[in-house]
Amino acid sequence: SIQAGGCCCLQMAENGGGVTEGEEGAAERAWKSAEHMLPLDDTVRKEVWEGCIPIRLSLSPQDVGTYDSPLPFYLQAPRMGYLPLALSQARSYFQGYVLPVPGGDRYPGEGETWLDYKGIPLKWHIPTGVLYDLLATDEELPWNLTIHFSAFPDKALLPYSGEETLQSHFKQTAKQAACLRYGNAKRVNNLSVAQMDQLWAALKGHDYAKFSSVNGEMITPSNPGVQSITDIRRLPMRVHLPNLPVAIQCPVSPHKPGGELLTLRDALARSLPLWPRVFRQGGDQGAA
Repeated sequence: SIQAGGCCCLQMAENGGGVTEGEEGAAERAWKSAEHMLPLDDTVRKEVWEGCIPIRLSLSPQDVGTYDSPLPFYLQAPRMGYLPLALSQARSYFQGYVLPVPGGDRYPGEGETWLDYKGIPLKWHIPTGVLYDLLATDEELPWNLTIHFSAFPDKALLPYSGEETLQSHFKQTAKQAACLRYGNAKRVNNLSVAQMDQLWAALKGHDYAKFSSVNGEMITPSNPGVQSITDIRRLPMRVHLPNLPVAIQCPVSPHKPGGELLTLRDALARSLPLWPRVFRQGGDQGAA
């Protein structure tokens, strides 16, 4: 998913959508390399989707309003989901131990809840698996996080007012990715309200079958064979690094000019100029 989708769509529209003879030949060579991999696509997507991260939640000491601190709360969070979607039961559990909002008789709501890892506020709009891979040390499991019900760090996190905020962000991200992939966002805009609701419910419920049936309409090329390669303008790609506050966003072509398929190493080399040097110094194992 790419946030800078609008500018890239404009640039591609100006360049035109025609395919030259050389590009067509490259696409044919790319298709010959890719077609035997297609049966594996759904299998790989499903394996990635089904991944979960065990999490141990502790209540922030600043929010404890009872004599004894509560015991930690344990949960399984889907890697492909977002942390706020996994916190419903945890919020209910911890709210019995927190103080009411100052000046009122209500307890903190969903928009006032946030998490941190070793003092680092966790961005609610980044998938859980990405956050874990970025921040967790030594494959820490369960992942030890702290839940807060006050002092929302508005300088470190985007404003969050509840699930509607996250749903809107998810839809906008899908539009940006479609724009980069096919040159416009029609595939997302043409989804019915029922389909968008199914997509979101499947993400919340960790239901791959329901998610993939709608997601397929957004990512599957309209034409078969070689044309499916030429239909794809760019592969939306976002690279997160631990010490950078924002992701590196670098859409890449699905294949090289000669028709060879682009590998992950190739894509990283284009996004991160120093990556090939690190790869050579560390060897295959170190670079992975």
